[in-house]
Amino acid sequence: MNRWTHGVSLAALGLCLATVSAGCFHGDRRWRRHSDAEAIARRIDLAFDHLDLTEAQRATLEPIVREMVAELTELRQRARRLRADTVAQWEAQVLDVAEMHRRIDAETEALRATLHQLVDQVATVHGTLEPEQREEIANAASRHRRWHRR
Repeated sequence: MNRWTHGVSLAALGLCLATVSAGCFHGDRRWRRHSDAEAIARRIDLAFDHLDLTEAQRATLEPIVREMVAELTELRQRARRLRADTVAQWEAQVLDVAEMHRRIDAETEALRATLHQLVDQVATVHGTLEPEQREEIANAASRHRRWHRR
């Protein structure tokens, strides 16, 4: 094998690895066919189907679950903004400690309010589901924790 063939082979291998990596890790989000909202709606519908919810349960739970998803999404966005602001403060010539304390206090209060609201929503979900459905959710959460402990 001469140098040129060896170089072309390495380039082809690199291109294949890059393509596989992009496919495995979803690459650029613009390549996806569905928006995040559509994907979340599909996952909620699949979960409801899996739990075999009645129409009354679906009518009660769907707005609550969608609101919970929206709140958790907002919580994640707030965390990203806080991280970006913290990095910007770190990279500044002078650290504005008072501003950082103010931001942390504001984020802590927002988190506290969101978590209290989520607990109320979880209580409503708990009261709406049958014991077998709650057990299925508990089993799924247990499997999820075991999977992510690896």
